[in-house]
Amino acid sequence: MKEQLIIYPEFDERIERDNLYTVSVTQGERTEHLPVYNHTEDSRVNRNPLDGRRADEFRRFSTFAFAGEGVRVDVRVGCDFRSYEVMPARKHFRHSFRDGVISVYLDRPDYVVIRLDGGDHTDLAILADAPEAELPREGEKTIVVDRWQEVEGGVLTLTEPHTTVYIPAGAVLNARIQVLADDCRIIGRGAIVDPVGDIYRYSAAELDTGGVILIKSVNRTLVDGVHLLDAKAFNLEVIGTWAEVWATDNLVRNVKILSTQMSSDGITFCYYARNSRAEHCFVYCGDNALVYEDYAHYRDVTVGTTCNALYPQTDVEGSSAEDIYVFRADEGLINVTMGGENGITRSQDHTIRNFSAVDITFTPYFLFVELPKSNPAVTIGEGLTVENVWLRKLSDTRTCDFYRNIAAGDYKITLKNCSVDGKLLREITPETTGGAVVPAGHSFRCLSDADFDPCIPSARETVDYKNQLNVYIGHWQIFFPAPVRYEGIEIFLPAETLRRELRTDCMAETVLRDGVAYVGLSDLTRSGMAKSIDMIRNRLLLTPNDPCGNLLPPDSGIVSKYTEYICYASHLVALREDGETVLRVINTFHHKSVGLFRLIGEEVRKYGAGTYRLDFEVRSPEEKPIRAAIDYSNRAAAEQCFPLTADWSARSLEVTVDEADLDEPKIAIIISGNGDCAVEEFDVRCLSLTKID
Repeated sequence: MKEQLIIYPEFDERIERDNLYTVSVTQGERTEHLPVYNHTEDSRVNRNPLDGRRADEFRRFSTFAFAGEGVRVDVRVGCDFRSYEVMPARKHFRHSFRDGVISVYLDRPDYVVIRLDGGDHTDLAILADAPEAELPREGEKTIVVDRWQEVEGGVLTLTEPHTTVYIPAGAVLNARIQVLADDCRIIGRGAIVDPVGDIYRYSAAELDTGGVILIKSVNRTLVDGVHLLDAKAFNLEVIGTWAEVWATDNLVRNVKILSTQMSSDGITFCYYARNSRAEHCFVYCGDNALVYEDYAHYRDVTVGTTCNALYPQTDVEGSSAEDIYVFRADEGLINVTMGGENGITRSQDHTIRNFSAVDITFTPYFLFVELPKSNPAVTIGEGLTVENVWLRKLSDTRTCDFYRNIAAGDYKITLKNCSVDGKLLREITPETTGGAVVPAGHSFRCLSDADFDPCIPSARETVDYKNQLNVYIGHWQIFFPAPVRYEGIEIFLPAETLRRELRTDCMAETVLRDGVAYVGLSDLTRSGMAKSIDMIRNRLLLTPNDPCGNLLPPDSGIVSKYTEYICYASHLVALREDGETVLRVINTFHHKSVGLFRLIGEEVRKYGAGTYRLDFEVRSPEEKPIRAAIDYSNRAAAEQCFPLTADWSARSLEVTVDEADLDEPKIAIIISGNGDCAVEEFDVRCLSLTKID
């Protein structure tokens, strides 16, 4: 096969970048740079205590294509770290490390995840495609997305059979898609961005379509190759209708999903869908990753989520999940849930095969059957068979339950070939598994084959690497899109990035290197860019000028810094009134704690210990209490309840931040219901954070 290394055109600058890593790819004598993207809203949801219960704010990825000779992907790390992992471990990717560069060798296109020091907040996905087999052109039934493209109303609806939406590499469709006709295609290597992430131009309340891609009651849809970014609804859903209009033979292939919100299920094959298939996909989402009912089939899917990896729900008949590689599952690995039709829950011919979770760092359970007792389980034939499973030692991942069943009836399970900590289980007990085993009278049996290999490959490599120079503003480490330069005794830093990070209008004299403007370290204080400079070993510590006024910069669209505190139960929308921006929280499920969430770790860590004051105005037609808090990962540092009134009322909250608090994994503003009574709607404006001492 002829050598091909295809470097995709860069996405529009509105797709956010990340500079923790610098990535390049080499095939033969050719080496090319790859941008690293991180286009997603901050989510408060992170259940992992081993990762500090920090907010979920990173979905880093690089993407390219190749064929023929294998490639080497070099990932230069811009910080100190002790260890790294190349995942999925069961795919046995060859890798090496030297001088801060992790090199991964790929013989064929595949998905790779790199993680530092066991922390999911460092994850980087390398998404390597095969070259495209087809490059469609604009035509009567072919829509070609050009660079960045919007759709009036935010939803592209396909109503004509045989329609193709082609999103070329580097192009972005800033719209949701509804497929309402047979034989349609959504293909290409570009991206689909959920437009409601831009709360200033799109309203999630008005654009509540159920999914970024919704395939409803149609047949033979193909979704192939695209990236789905920053979903606030289900990423991709195939569904029929209750009138028993089926969606059949729909295929999802080589789709890459990256989202954080606790409403962004990955690939969902719902009711009245038959022969739904997902093949060779990458799913890193903020809610349940693979959600399915009858006649659903998944194969070769790499999964990460803050929720459950597999989520079979209601009646499950004739479904399978095969070759599933889980690197993160904060709520659980397999969660069988939700009652079926006609007062019972059927289980028939359901298979999970080749399920690897050796890369996770935390999960509460392996298998949990929590069907409601009002819909007792009825097993037909063998029911659920889980075959060829690899798990880490349960105590290492703080997994309390190996298997727990709270359903009524009989939910029959056969577990065949299960490895825990590299050992084949020949019987399932708390002693052999290391976790609780509670079948509660349901049929359960354990089988094993002589030729099953229980070995767990070691993915973690210890290197204890020290970066040449780590640049901090206060306690906040910053990263640059261009390299730091050393010329004699002078250190040069990229000028514009540094000015923006220091939040100053001052600029030292610049020098041009390879088309990039740099400033010398020795000029920073005398130019007024920084208050002081200190060097401690390999840490360059910059103290910013004393803050003046609101530390919260104006919010921009596309990816807002303000998000829903309870995303799955509310919408956050923006209004304009008398020239002011108003943020409105709309409660969609009568939840008692919906509200607004914003991370302020950057602001607090940059400006250091002291007393901060949060000011805001709030109103609501409901005279109920509202709660304001400065929230840390495991506690509220300050909180207070205020009465709501129909007219705007000014409120404030002070918090004292100690030096030790600057190491908190999460520091956030929350304005929400108080947890005792549901507020259906309230408005917030004039948010500011100031350092008063």
